[in-house]
Amino acid sequence: MSIRKKYCAGWQVCLRPNGLNSALLQKAKLWPAPRELATRNSRRVIMKRAQTSIAALFASALCLSYPATAQDYPNRPITIIVPFTPGASTDAIARVAAQELSAKIGQTVVVENKPGAGTVLGAVAAKNAKPDGYTLFMATNSFYASALTLKNPGYDPVNDFVPLVALGVAPYVLIAPASVPSKSLKELVGYAKANPGRINYGSLGRGTSQKILAEDVKEATGMDWQEIPYKGGTEGVAAAMAGDIHGYFATVSLAAQHVDQPKLNLVAIAARKRSAYLPAVPTFAEAGYPNIVDETWYALFVSSKTPQSIVDRLRAELAIVAKSPELTVQLKKNSIEPYEGTLQEFERDASKTHEKFAASLKKFGIEPE
Repeated sequence: MSIRKKYCAGWQVCLRPNGLNSALLQKAKLWPAPRELATRNSRRVIMKRAQTSIAALFASALCLSYPATAQDYPNRPITIIVPFTPGASTDAIARVAAQELSAKIGQTVVVENKPGAGTVLGAVAAKNAKPDGYTLFMATNSFYASALTLKNPGYDPVNDFVPLVALGVAPYVLIAPASVPSKSLKELVGYAKANPGRINYGSLGRGTSQKILAEDVKEATGMDWQEIPYKGGTEGVAAAMAGDIHGYFATVSLAAQHVDQPKLNLVAIAARKRSAYLPAVPTFAEAGYPNIVDETWYALFVSSKTPQSIVDRLRAELAIVAKSPELTVQLKKNSIEPYEGTLQEFERDASKTHEKFAASLKKFGIEPE
């Protein structure tokens, strides 16, 4: 029911249909005095403002923690972590991809090299970075293998990362110093058997493709050689050139840079057919070992905790980068074939890579440390 207000001699009087007024009610302590009403109203206003302020602060904190949508991204530089040394093929591809991505999104994209421990150091750094889409990870299949060789690698390649794009693929080539008989696989195997326990090979650590391939060769040919780890492919090639090691599995891209090097022999390629970039190098199958086949892929990943809208944005932009003329030229320069499959096909290939490494490590008795 409505209330009519009158002011009589400074008193506020509330008249109701039943004839009672506030003055009488106040004396009976059944109606609050005007000052008390004002105080109560002030408290309500203060509490309402406080609640509104707290809600605003909470919303601001959420906005600062993660971009709400892909439209807010990116608003600062992006970093691509490369777990290999500068100058390696992975590094070269990452730098061109960074330039192309930067041109598309209008933000600086920098490459940060973190080599060592068979890509583990770089992978852990990428995994521990804030999952906001500002840290990407450039990986090869060693990224999966390395995690299987440690009891606590610090990352899970299956659950901690999601793929953004596969850029290229290339098989491995066994190179050997020309200072020992190694013009063919038959020569190298013969030399190894004549010098048991005296030859070795370079790898990028336990569980990497170089390690698995060397164990495959050891099992298939009967040659006994020991592992010497290196931080990157360029170091492994340099060691072979100097005669410090007797074999190293380099990518086609790295081996092709030394095709005319008189101090090195390109012995055999771990592929189903000869490479168009190294047509003179025979496959292991041609030498009598058809099961020695291994290829490395080059791909970009991001934390699996990254908001899906940002993952989708990165995938869309990088799909265009992967087909850019500039990246195509760089892949060719590094003797790497473009990855022709879809992202879904690459996810299946990556899963098979993980399963293959797990089986190989078990087969060769390589236990996690």
